[in-house]
Amino acid sequence: YVLKIDISKYFYNINHEILLDMVKEKIKDKEVISFLSYILDSTNLEYVNNDIRRVVSSEKFRVSKKNISEFEKKKLYSELDSIPTYKSGYGLPIGNYSSQILAVFYLNKVDHFIKEVLGCKYYIRYMDDLVIMDTDKEKLKSFFSKVSEYISSFDLVVNKKSGIYKLKEGINFLGYNFKVSKGMVIRYRSDTIKRVKKKLKCLRVYDSEMYNKSYASYKGYFIMCNTSVRDKYLSE
Repeated sequence: YVLKIDISKYFYNINHEILLDMVKEKIKDKEVISFLSYILDSTNLEYVNNDIRRVVSSEKFRVSKKNISEFEKKKLYSELDSIPTYKSGYGLPIGNYSSQILAVFYLNKVDHFIKEVLGCKYYIRYMDDLVIMDTDKEKLKSFFSKVSEYISSFDLVVNKKSGIYKLKEGINFLGYNFKVSKGMVIRYRSDTIKRVKKKLKCLRVYDSEMYNKSYASYKGYFIMCNTSVRDKYLSE
């Protein structure tokens, strides 16, 4: 069985105070701490949320002018409305290189809790995507409860889509589905394919230069898939 845990709006909900206290345990240089604090405080500036709202509003206007059905427009509006804004004292600035490192570091104690306290043998994490494997489903249920409670101590909430699945269904991780069937079969998840196609279709119409760059980037991701699967996706 596979226990898949995802954290709700992870980047936007990282607590600045908790993060800085954790960093101070590892780094004693006051100038470094001050600089990191300065970076984190940038999410508290009013113009950041104003820019997010402005972009969302602009995109909604662009959607309203598209020659698509009302149903499709409502779906796009819903996606835009789900884009979060920053709460004071929370969140990492998107696009900042330090944010990638800090996002990995913030759950470092969770890694140690899972491996050393719970004794999980098969565990992997990337950012806020956690995967635990075990043959005992009841044990995974217990792990789920304990890990969720421990994660809450970092002022985070486990996403409702987290849960336990049969290993034979494959493991959804980083946009791929990993499945053991006469060897390892790596496929792209169907929702990932839909998202990629929708983005490329839009770029092909509005920005040909960005379309070519994005296509090349996605092609690199598809190369990870098994040959027959990769060729099918790329041909489409």
